[in-house]
Amino acid sequence: VLLAVVGELTRKQLLRGHLWMNARGKFPAGKKATAGPLSRRNLAFGMTGLVSSAFSAKGDNLDIGEANYRSPDEGVIKFVRLFVTDDGKTHLKSCHVEGLDKKSTFGTVQYVRDLAGSSIDPKGIVFTQQLGDNPWHPAPNVQFVITLSGAWYVNTTDGGYVEMYPGDVLYQDDSKGNPKNGTHYSGTLHGKPCNQMIISVAVDPEKAKDDLCDW
Repeated sequence: VLLAVVGELTRKQLLRGHLWMNARGKFPAGKKATAGPLSRRNLAFGMTGLVSSAFSAKGDNLDIGEANYRSPDEGVIKFVRLFVTDDGKTHLKSCHVEGLDKKSTFGTVQYVRDLAGSSIDPKGIVFTQQLGDNPWHPAPNVQFVITLSGAWYVNTTDGGYVEMYPGDVLYQDDSKGNPKNGTHYSGTLHGKPCNQMIISVAVDPEKAKDDLCDW
């Protein structure tokens, strides 16, 4: 009984704890990586660009267990990048939005990255509720996936794993049109529904640039 209790506590600590990454930004096979809740819950596209927040880093170990209860660093908006390499394998990487401009034209000071007219001009928004597991598959489009409520996970073919909680943002280009034919495995946590907002972007999948975090 004691071993069972210790095992359960360790499992919960891992689920709440850390995003394990090596120096190249990949998730080592066999490691569980968690992307904890973001502290902001807003996303703006078009004239206001992409606005969200994510985890705070401590070396290669991203400590995000309490990210839902603290503010992000000023001028830093993070997201998880899912990309495909030439060998067809998919990978995960922690990124931050580059090119943020500090503006006060919205009535309050904000950091803004306007994606309108960029290489990934937003083209469509879909609200969806995910139920259960979705075995290995490509994304329907190059897209951002924003977790609204509930939680879900993503596995990549290199052994990477990440859990996404409310406010977490995933950007992926393992789409059906990508000639590298990458796939991922995803599903909801604890058998519960997960609400998501998906923003597809206009980009030629054949020109997807591996692990770059900018557009």
